[in-house]
Amino acid sequence: MSVSIKKISQLQKKILDTKKEIAELNKLEQPMPELIKTTNLLRSNEYLVRENKSKSALLNYYEQYSAELEKLVLSTSIIKTQIKKLKSSQKSRKRKSTKTRKKTPKRKKAKVRKKLKKRSR
Repeated sequence: MSVSIKKISQLQKKILDTKKEIAELNKLEQPMPELIKTTNLLRSNEYLVRENKSKSALLNYYEQYSAELEKLVLSTSIIKTQIKKLKSSQKSRKRKSTKTRKKTPKRKKAKVRKKLKKRSR
């Protein structure tokens, strides 16, 4: 379970890093008036390629992240059902033990006192 949590935190870090990378790309990509139109188009094309690659990576990380979260939720639900089963089996054991106790005859206090006096002599 701790492996899954480590993997989730690693994926969270990758997601944040990729988001920062995309934000930096957005800041850098602005047409420069001093460059000619063709150069600006080439720069824009390069930017779109890098942005597309980063967004694809981001989607991939989100997919892995959600898969890990699903595994974690599934494992906790399995553990929850196991705990319920244990609790119900313990309750049934308690019921059985109380039923067997009730079946044994109870001795009267006077008889027990007499036996204790005889033993102490």
